[in-house]
Amino acid sequence: MVALLGVLLLWGVRDYEHRRAVNALQSRIYDGADPIRASAYPNWLNPFRWNGVVETQDFFATMQVNSSTPEVDPEGRMRIRPKPEENASHAGREAELPGPRVSGLGQVSYY
Repeated sequence: MVALLGVLLLWGVRDYEHRRAVNALQSRIYDGADPIRASAYPNWLNPFRWNGVVETQDFFATMQVNSSTPEVDPEGRMRIRPKPEENASHAGREAELPGPRVSGLGQVSYY
């Protein structure tokens, strides 16, 4: 019974801290762009440390979030990655895929 209550308490604390981290991520402006979506992924050892990902119109930003304060990017290590082009042709992508592979038993497998 004690273990079950402990798990429920842990889930409750994690849910509360997750909501604080996501709200902190959504309340900022990233290089002049408003966030479209924000999500936070937990650190296994520290319930107050989260890995944050924010999507804007032109790029993705990844950073650490401290939900106990709540502070976004406390160490100043935010990374910005541009979004891939959405209108890339499918023909170019198909050319990059490897072809089928035939094993010694005559079975065809695709990577």
